[in-house]
Amino acid sequence: MTEALAPHIEKSPGVCGGRPKIAGKRFTVQHIYVLHERLRMTPEEIVNDYDLTLVEVFAALTYAYEHQLEMEEAIRQEDAMVAEFKKNNPSRLQEILSGRERKVLPG
Repeated sequence: MTEALAPHIEKSPGVCGGRPKIAGKRFTVQHIYVLHERLRMTPEEIVNDYDLTLVEVFAALTYAYEHQLEMEEAIRQEDAMVAEFKKNNPSRLQEILSGRERKVLPG
């Protein structure tokens, strides 16, 4: 059952991990928050790059700032999960590239 959290913001179990998202879309509030805060995109840039309206972007940012501690904690948890995954699953490409860097070419 979809739950309306704020104008243009909803939460649906099983959709986007149950996280708050733009109503009717699979675009999370957290994603917009990261684009704006971490990647320094303006609301207008977000609108131009994604199929969203300014109203939706501002609604997401308003919700995110009202729940900023939750947003930051979710991002921290995801960053930790990614770091753990990378630690346990080293990149084969990086291994190959690192091996090439170590080889000294004859001069």
